[in-house]
Amino acid sequence: MARLVAGQGFALDLDEARLANGFVADAFTTVPAVSSIASGAGSLTVTRTVAGRAHATQLDYAASGSGSTAAVRFTGLSDRDAGGLLRYRIEGFDVALNGGTLDRLGTRIFQQIDGFAGADANDSVYLGVAGGRSFDGGGGVDRAIYTADPRRYARQDGIYRAETPVVVALDGSGRRYAVVSSRNADTLTDVELVTIDGRTAAPAALAFDARSYLAANRDLAVAFGDNVVAAAAHYSWHGRNEGRSLGGFDALGYLGANPDVLRAVGVDAGAAVQHYLAYGAREGRTAGFDPYGYLASNPDVLAAYGADPAGALTHYAQYGLREGRTASGFDALGYLASYSDLIAAFGADSRAATRHYLSNGRQEGRAVTFDAAAYLAANPDVAAATAGNALAAAAHYIAYGLREGRALRPAAASAASAAAPVADLPPQAAPMGAALGAALGAAAAAVAVTGTAGNDTLSGSAAFDALGNPISDAVDGLGGIDSFVLTGALASYSLAIDANGNLVVSGPDGTDTLTGIEMLQATDGVYPVGLLVGFSQPSLTGLTASSSASSGDDYLVGGVQRDAIGGGTGNDTITGLLGTDTLFGNAGNDLLLGGDGADQLEGGAGNDLLFGGAGDDLLRGDIIDVTGNDTLLGEDGSDWLDAGAGNDWLDGGVGNDTLYGGLGGDVLRGGGDDDILFGDIYSDRNREIAVNADDTATVYEDVLLGGAGNDTLVGGYGADLMDGGVGVDVFSIRNLNESTLAAPDVIIAFNGAVVAEEALQGLASYATVGAEGDRIDVSEIDAITGTTDNDGFTFVETAGFTAAGQLRYQASGAVTLIEGDVNGDGAADFRIQVNIANYSFSAFDFVL
Repeated sequence: MARLVAGQGFALDLDEARLANGFVADAFTTVPAVSSIASGAGSLTVTRTVAGRAHATQLDYAASGSGSTAAVRFTGLSDRDAGGLLRYRIEGFDVALNGGTLDRLGTRIFQQIDGFAGADANDSVYLGVAGGRSFDGGGGVDRAIYTADPRRYARQDGIYRAETPVVVALDGSGRRYAVVSSRNADTLTDVELVTIDGRTAAPAALAFDARSYLAANRDLAVAFGDNVVAAAAHYSWHGRNEGRSLGGFDALGYLGANPDVLRAVGVDAGAAVQHYLAYGAREGRTAGFDPYGYLASNPDVLAAYGADPAGALTHYAQYGLREGRTASGFDALGYLASYSDLIAAFGADSRAATRHYLSNGRQEGRAVTFDAAAYLAANPDVAAATAGNALAAAAHYIAYGLREGRALRPAAASAASAAAPVADLPPQAAPMGAALGAALGAAAAAVAVTGTAGNDTLSGSAAFDALGNPISDAVDGLGGIDSFVLTGALASYSLAIDANGNLVVSGPDGTDTLTGIEMLQATDGVYPVGLLVGFSQPSLTGLTASSSASSGDDYLVGGVQRDAIGGGTGNDTITGLLGTDTLFGNAGNDLLLGGDGADQLEGGAGNDLLFGGAGDDLLRGDIIDVTGNDTLLGEDGSDWLDAGAGNDWLDGGVGNDTLYGGLGGDVLRGGGDDDILFGDIYSDRNREIAVNADDTATVYEDVLLGGAGNDTLVGGYGADLMDGGVGVDVFSIRNLNESTLAAPDVIIAFNGAVVAEEALQGLASYATVGAEGDRIDVSEIDAITGTTDNDGFTFVETAGFTAAGQLRYQASGAVTLIEGDVNGDGAADFRIQVNIANYSFSAFDFVL
């Protein structure tokens, strides 16, 4: 590294690449003082001693110019005595310039240093802090190094602060950058690496987005225009300490709000920023157009472009502007006021609400359901304060009304007048429609009950029921989780509560009176009855501590903190909302909704329906009440589902889930990720599931459905039906008694075979495709009884048994039987049925 020190001459720190004797080191050598370096070509020769040996190195240069244009280009480096190949580094030139001569090594700031040109020009320049210099690295991999210098502190607000240089791109070439301090800026050209305070990276990786900084701070845009160096200097010394915004300028919104600019530059965000900095900020222009609001306000545009803001702006430029379209047709505040979870998430941020509607809400079936007129009628003080303004009403409900528990409609409005019930659904009802519909549609024990053309009384069973009739009926679901099937969307019906507390549904199908019905199954989703407005149960919202309900049918809603809510003895609906919640259904047929957070849900006695929601949740049915048939849906997150006693339905949903069926005949579905499914682990066999295949009923203890992902299925006691689905799955048999000769476990797809199976009772027909690489795990079975060891099996393919500890397979019609001999009597002691023909098993198909 060549450093000019006043009155002393060059000090060269020659970075040694290699020496003949293999010794590698850095050596610091001072060149004898020189009085001047004339313009033109020249060279310096330095001699140094490394490991007892002297080495001579020649550094060639070319000097030119004077004053602010003075430059020195180092043109070559030669090893004069072949002692080693040397590279150089340069640090901090301070020189006085007289008529093109670099003279007497004064204090004036040097203007330009150029490194070698050529493939081997790997240069490092130590520059201290930014000082108004330029460095052209030329060829090779060059590095500019900025180190802390205690002499370069400056006084601000009575405090001495250290300089922290900021890197900024000077153009779009990727070659020219400035390193900026509060007072000066160095210009770097073709410099591949920059080190600032010990961090080394490409300048592009360190670059400060000066234009975004300017655009986000209008006063700076007015003051500096498009001067990126001034912007970087301001941020280095002021903006960083003031906590100024680094971005957030809405370029598309700026174009939409300024049609003349849009017509001039098109849909170009970069051009929009440049126009704003050059003209718009000084002209007082703003970025008031909301492309998301434009999409939400114009459903035809949304259908054509999806939730693409650039597409929205393109449409506005080409058509919407001359058609007089606006971006203010979507009632964002009304949308927020319709859903308490959105209020908790976004407050009164209308832009966030609009984006949520486009990205999630419309797919979830959400809509603007807040009735401002009804809210104002129910709250005269709000009506007086807002002068009847609908937007102000929604804003009040968001800021105060929800927290205060204000009524959404006048108390005089009877439940019978509550038409269009979708508008009154709590936020959890519509989003869960698809998941709940899938669960009900696939429930193994579901029974369809349909009336005649007359006035019928339809009674369900103690399991899952789907009841419906196009004529006026009286419907009693009895026990279980029962669904009343409607022929249209829920908005086509009105709901009322009669004098006996029964739900009355009126619509195109007639008028039906429902008793013991837990869900309404409409064409647009499945809606828990307990969530529909109009029920005469107490409603406790915003619970933030430990709470419990009454003996009636309660609707309990948590708050944003960690809630612990108990349901009581009625048929309760409990919602956790935000936070890590603990929900107990206790007695009754309960609906538990975890919401966001890692929640714990326990249904208790009765036929319960549990939704985990987002987060890694723990869901339990009931381990005591053997008559309780529960439905547990994990939804998002890696969940733990334990059904307990009863004939239960478990669906892990998204995430890596663990499912335990427990006592009873259960259906377990893993979902789309890597899941672990356990059937009956308690050896109770009084609950069974009937599965129809080719109209022949077969009874199974549990049904395990892996789905997508790499799943582990453990059938447990009793004859289980297992389908790994897509992915590399493991079917685990852990005990001789789990898959017996008389009642073997059945694997309906294995290792890439395609097996068409008729639906489980209550399911639509489906085809199961087993994944390549599936394995059957029998390693937990002691292969040889009577020994102290836990022996493994020996796979003998299709040969007969000759000793204990052997595992074989044999074809039997359209299925293959896997059998094992553990006592050496030559006969099979357990059996696994795989519904696959013409497949040659190998030891690789097993965990032995």
